[in-house]
Amino acid sequence: MIGRVQIREWVLGDIDAFAAWQSDIDVARHLGWLPKNRAESQGDLLDAVAQQTAVPRIRHFFAVVCVHDAEVVGDVGFTIIAPSNGDCGWFIRKPYWGLGYATEATTRDDWMQHVQPPLSPRSPKEI
Repeated sequence: MIGRVQIREWVLGDIDAFAAWQSDIDVARHLGWLPKNRAESQGDLLDAVAQQTAVPRIRHFFAVVCVHDAEVVGDVGFTIIAPSNGDCGWFIRKPYWGLGYATEATTRDDWMQHVQPPLSPRSPKEI
């Protein structure tokens, strides 16, 4: 089934959308490391792009893009903490809240397919 979102690697041209969610006070409400200004966001985007070629790759962050208009609506990704353990997270730009984009993005399996060694998804009951 083709969904409403595509998951892809971040590119430097995504700075406007990337900075939009990082600077939004409502997105940042429960995060101690946000909000960030544009210069700080640009540094984070540079890191996300650099991680794409890192060996081993520890941080896997991806743009969440609407299929119908190619608009970047958020971010989904994870950080590998240990060989079989990772920390998953997502951020959706405020205009797209409540529309199911986070649910759709986090339940796709294509954004985890490039992890080596592969992580095994576990249910919250196993954690």
